[in-house]
Amino acid sequence: MTDERDFCEARFDRDGVTTWELRSIDEILGMDPRPTLRCPQCHGQFRAHKAGTTGQRAHFEHRKGHAGCPLKPGTFNGTPSRHPEALD
Repeated sequence: MTDERDFCEARFDRDGVTTWELRSIDEILGMDPRPTLRCPQCHGQFRAHKAGTTGQRAHFEHRKGHAGCPLKPGTFNGTPSRHPEALD
């Protein structure tokens, strides 16, 4: 099962041009080295985690929490906003 939380934006620099491309957790975990990652909603920096040994599935996580991100339902304050340390 996949949902919006199974994707991130990855930064790629090609020929002097920076682009942000939507990528899945499986794609990111297969990259070496991994590109810089950001949340597709608030643009806060993400990190990727592989599946755990206790049943936790592979997922993305914000490096620093942000109450304005709807992808964090447990801490979302109800008003979407840009991360204070957003990556552009």
